[in-house]
Amino acid sequence: MEFSQSSSKGAGKATPPSKIKVKSQLNETDSEYQKRRNRNNIAVKKSRFKSKVKGNSTLDTINRLKVENVELESKVEGLSQELSTLKKVFMEHARGFGGGDAQLPDLQQLEQQLGYKLTEKSPAQRAVQASLNTDPDDSST
Repeated sequence: MEFSQSSSKGAGKATPPSKIKVKSQLNETDSEYQKRRNRNNIAVKKSRFKSKVKGNSTLDTINRLKVENVELESKVEGLSQELSTLKKVFMEHARGFGGGDAQLPDLQQLEQQLGYKLTEKSPAQRAVQASLNTDPDDSST
């Protein structure tokens, strides 16, 4: 068997054996070559399709998580406001035990400060409950 190699002027890498053309390979029939090319083309299309599907899936996940993040940030904001109001009420109440003349808010004033009736769930509690009810993993619906 003879090997054909491209000659370069001393500098550079040697051609790897897998790239050296053997004369017996040059005598292949065109149909064998076409079969290999067709199989390769099919494999390339399949690979590109899988890559595209994976990319689209990743984008869908990113968008879903962005929406979920906005909802969670909104819940955190609502709970932070509720906590702040309750801390304020608690501190006013605690000052009343120090001998001061601080008046405790009545139920209506407290509900007005909170923005909801104490006999009902807070907006943050309702949001959490709603998110639990719309959970895709929830099998009870």
